Amino acid sequence: MFTTIEDVVGDVAVILKELEGERGPNIAELVIEGARFGITPPKKNFFLALDELASKAGEKHPDYKDRVRPLTLAETISARVHRYKGVIIRDIRFKKEQRLYPFSHNLQTTTAIAYKAGTTKAKVVPLCNNFFDIKLPFHDMAFPIPYEMLNGEEFDMAKYESGPDHPMWKLAVEDDALLNEYIKIVSNEMSRKIMNCTWPKQFYRDEIRPLCVGSLHGGSWLSGMTNMQRKTRFLYVKPEE
Repeated sequence: MFTTIEDVVGDVAVILKELEGERGPNIAELVIEGARFGITPPKKNFFLALDELASKAGEKHPDYKDRVRPLTLAETISARVHRYKGVIIRDIRFKKEQRLYPFSHNLQTTTAIAYKAGTTKAKVVPLCNNFFDIKLPFHDMAFPIPYEMLNGEEFDMAKYESGPDHPMWKLAVEDDALLNEYIKIVSNEMSRKIMNCTWPKQFYRDEIRPLCVGSLHGGSWLSGMTNMQRKTRFLYVKPEE
């Protein structure tokens, strides 16, 4: 049985407060400055992983209303790209296994995909803080929220094939140069088809799900089918030493 909006937030007006949050620090600049990244150990759902993220993230990790938030997809991709490029820190170039560290696991983000019930229409919300409005305990696989309330460029899933040119990638990363650099990196490392996108076959209700980017070993897919009750990991900026 699906959760209703009222079950999740009580008063629907609650989710009208803020649909998008403030942008965080420039992740590329943090990499160049020598920021260290970690990946949270897997937790059995999105919300336990948020608690783990809060306990590990450093002072330069982005926040939302004084709460540590997950990185967006664009921030996660930026961390992967700039770390891979082997930024020189203290005259020492990262070894390849160090450069590939941010690619080593599937990573959830705070970028959302919104689906419109009874259609094939969708929107990407690059920085979505609505997940913080969810009342716990929460047992649904996705967050029900009126589609029309969400800001984002609409597209029709039925018109596109899965792959790196899909609007899910372009609208979530928001930077064609960064996305093209990422495609080049993944293509160089993998010999098979890369960066496939997945989404539900049918949209039964208005809802949002956090986008998840796959590991390099898995071809760096992009999933719009994230189950918020399943194992979750986040990339984070470590505390300064």
